Amino acid sequence: MVSEYNAAIENALAGIGDDWSELEKTLYLNDYLTVNTEYDTTYSNYSAYDALVKHKAVCQGYAILLYRMALEAGLDSRFISGLGYGEGHGWNIVEINGLYYDVDSTWDAGQAPNYYYFLKCENNFLGHQRSDTYATDEFNQRYPMAAEDYTDESESGLPEAGFYSSKYANVNTLLDNEAVYSADQNKIYLAYD
Repeated sequence: MVSEYNAAIENALAGIGDDWSELEKTLYLNDYLTVNTEYDTTYSNYSAYDALVKHKAVCQGYAILLYRMALEAGLDSRFISGLGYGEGHGWNIVEINGLYYDVDSTWDAGQAPNYYYFLKCENNFLGHQRSDTYATDEFNQRYPMAAEDYTDESESGLPEAGFYSSKYANVNTLLDNEAVYSADQNKIYLAYD
């Protein structure tokens, strides 16, 4: 089981380009989860293994898997527990350019490219309330949260497509999206209308 999980992690991360920015890596990982994992309404799959190998998990599985893959991809991330609209819930914070942003892959599953819980500041992370452990001054000093949602000021801006990768193996699962292949067939871009 451990070797299967580690091989699946390695396979998932193989799609990340060596020259990708923190934003591109975060977007890739979020998309990988939201496309390949479905929420477990039986509440019996809680682990990162369940999310990655079984493709089904509750929020804990999503968030632990994003945490593990982010660290493996060279991103700083943390698992955050708390309440989601009054119920127990878990999500992540991810660092981009020295500031941390909230990411909830569970609630954004199936929403590409219209993410509502991706790279959000605390004030715009609707329905989420951190547990006391993650709401202390000490925690916030160690992991400074952005005051505003992430925006890319570069010329290219925030990538329009929800996902791109040179080795994405599950394009066929994206039934509502059109896959557009580059001329050299090395990259896959998803176009949304």
